[in-house]
Amino acid sequence: MTNEAVSEDIFLTVNQCKRAVVVAMMANKPVALWGESGVGKSTVIREVCDKLGFEYFDFRMSDKDPTDAGGVPIPDVANGTLKYAVTSMIPWDHVVADRKAALVLDEFDRAEPALQNMALQLVLDRAVNGHKLGKNVVIILAGNGTSDTYTTPLSEAAARRMIHLYVTRSGVKGLASYEAHAEEKNINPHHIGFARFCNDTWSVGAEEIQFEELGRPCPRTFDMAGIVYDVLRDIESRKQFKTDDLFVPLMAGCVGKASAYAYLGWRKICETAPCPKAVLANPKKAEIPAEMGVLYALVASLTDCAEDYDTAERVTAFLVRVSDLANQQEIAAMGFRRMIKKLPEAATVPEHVAWAERNKQ
Repeated sequence: MTNEAVSEDIFLTVNQCKRAVVVAMMANKPVALWGESGVGKSTVIREVCDKLGFEYFDFRMSDKDPTDAGGVPIPDVANGTLKYAVTSMIPWDHVVADRKAALVLDEFDRAEPALQNMALQLVLDRAVNGHKLGKNVVIILAGNGTSDTYTTPLSEAAARRMIHLYVTRSGVKGLASYEAHAEEKNINPHHIGFARFCNDTWSVGAEEIQFEELGRPCPRTFDMAGIVYDVLRDIESRKQFKTDDLFVPLMAGCVGKASAYAYLGWRKICETAPCPKAVLANPKKAEIPAEMGVLYALVASLTDCAEDYDTAERVTAFLVRVSDLANQQEIAAMGFRRMIKKLPEAATVPEHVAWAERNKQ
């Protein structure tokens, strides 16, 4: 699998990574942390789990085989079938029930391909050989990626099933993050001073490390990016913690850097569209966006607002105006279909009946 090298703007410091992992857990999406050995990936995961109250299940992939993840087959002679006895190192439903837990697949890229494929069943289906993960279990992976030797490259299937975060200790950001972490842990100030004033020695080798970008644009990963984006916006609106420096790395972790910037630009355009409430207040004079994609988003939002006959009349008035524009009849028709599916009585609005007659072709 070949791809672009990870660029500086999507690398995360340790402190940024903690917040990004929280976002992924809130979005209930599998997340993978990639970074050189000793950069603090496991510490990040443990601290986040402790803070959020998640039990920590450490499943070290490098010393396991497929039966450790999928279970050991045991003959059921009476029924002529096989049952699988599974390990308690994985938070199965019968182990954790409704409790919150994190399944940490550490050293994922040091596992043999057969074990990776078995683990991917847990990532995608949350089950293997009839055993299911607990419903409140989140999945977190960690590995060294292409920063180390003797690792197994991820398959395309694996890459598209998780958010990829890249952790670094190099540069000004990496040093600042380490200092904050060291002070929080009450590490000797002389040691922290060495990291700052002898940084060439402290960070030797970090600048040379390059990672392969693993985010992939496809329907599954764009859906994942959309969910993560909405979680980020919700956290931002509640002012729970700083998020402005996480949008690009998290979107790139889903769909790759180039697609991330395109997606973020698109969402920004859509968020500048007229407010649905303002359109409903004056549907016959409200602005109609010129950008087709923004118009599509607005029409979809309007149809979601149709809760009764009165709002259906207002939405209809706007959709008829949209239909009168050149090449926009399909968007108007989409709006009518969505609204009538949600509110069948909208089909009886006189203005819609007249529109349907004019456009029955």
